[in-house]
Amino acid sequence: MNARFINSTLQNTSLIETNLEQSHFIQSIILQNDFNSACLRQADFLQAQIVQGNNFTNADLYQAKLTNEQFEGKKFTILKHDFRHARFPNGTFSLPNLSRNLIQNGNAEIDCLFNNQTAWTTNNYSIILSTDTIENDTSHWGNCSFILTAAIRVYQTIQLHSYKLLIDTNNARISFATFANCEQSYFEINMYRSDHILHQSKIYSKPIKSSNNTVMLQYGKYQYPLPIYTRYITIYFGIETFQIDRACYFDNIALFIF
Repeated sequence: MNARFINSTLQNTSLIETNLEQSHFIQSIILQNDFNSACLRQADFLQAQIVQGNNFTNADLYQAKLTNEQFEGKKFTILKHDFRHARFPNGTFSLPNLSRNLIQNGNAEIDCLFNNQTAWTTNNYSIILSTDTIENDTSHWGNCSFILTAAIRVYQTIQLHSYKLLIDTNNARISFATFANCEQSYFEINMYRSDHILHQSKIYSKPIKSSNNTVMLQYGKYQYPLPIYTRYITIYFGIETFQIDRACYFDNIALFIF
């Protein structure tokens, strides 16, 4: 904090999570450094000679001072900065990839392809989550779905550390949507802090509507706030009571942050 870099060369330097609030970079070269999760609020780069190719992922640049050329990584050549999930000087954010599903293999295709369990875990370690090849009139559901034939819980944990600045400034929203063919199905989202304390939980045990494919029911909710200090989420799905004589299918499990 309040550091002054004068006639310095910072190149390929790790400054991860460093507090450089109100620091000044004077007649200095700032080239290809790692400012991941650094605090650079009100930092002044205006007198720096070169500011290029830096990793500002998840960095807080609120009210930092940079010229347009510095912001764009221009000097004699262009070496762009990485601003993923960063807060810009004007207070806006570099938004996450809105098309990226944070859940790994939510559509069962990978497990079906390799015939083994990948990202999902069952609460009964003697039971492996199964997949089944399905035939569809449309490509919307892919070729595979998860299948449950017993009342077990299946879960996956999603780390959110790289989104912490967006989350802790109360700017993060999430959407959760998924499909199942049994009305006894349920989905649960548990949100945890870094100290592993559960501070919010959402349960979806009632479908919100039928899909275009009348066999599948849609569960979830769109666009609700993600509590500050959330560092990871655990997604569960399963069957509340197994009182039917057919298997339950689950597919297209998706979680997005924006």
